[in-house]
Amino acid sequence: MRVLFDGVVPVAYGQTYVTSRELPDMSRAFAGQANGLCGAGEPGALFLMTGTHSGRVHFTIELHDDEPATAVQEWEEIVEVSFLPRDAVVGLVPWGDGTLARLPLTPEGQDAGRLPVYRVRYCAAGIAYLHDWAATLPPPPTLWEQVEAEMLMRLEKERREEEYRRGRRWSGASHCPPSSPT
Repeated sequence: MRVLFDGVVPVAYGQTYVTSRELPDMSRAFAGQANGLCGAGEPGALFLMTGTHSGRVHFTIELHDDEPATAVQEWEEIVEVSFLPRDAVVGLVPWGDGTLARLPLTPEGQDAGRLPVYRVRYCAAGIAYLHDWAATLPPPPTLWEQVEAEMLMRLEKERREEEYRRGRRWSGASHCPPSSPT
């Protein structure tokens, strides 16, 4: 087991993130999930909710080679999600701020080729109400729905570009009546 971070994280709006690159969108991060604590709906990012709205929260982030024993008595909430990072080093990012800590998932953060899907266990206290909110979100679009939406956007873009080109060709061809002498 390696401890990747053990310290205090500033939070605002009860949020902090673990991300490979971009910050996750809240609705997409939690879409289709039953838990409202650790959103993993966007590849490469985790959206972490805390019981503290604004302030400082102690976090310990550990990387285990094997499944750790469950610490049921210590926590009110324990959720597990799958996490597919995009980089060998991810960042712990407080809301509205830059990276607080770099978290190397491989030894020394070296690129080891294709990264595995990690199982994340997020343990917390005092935030059960967030599960109700997440359960109301619709499921994320299927892969086919995402491909279809992308194709429709491309076709619409091509249609608009063609419409614009046709309009540009004729824009200089308008005829004005000759002005009358005064």
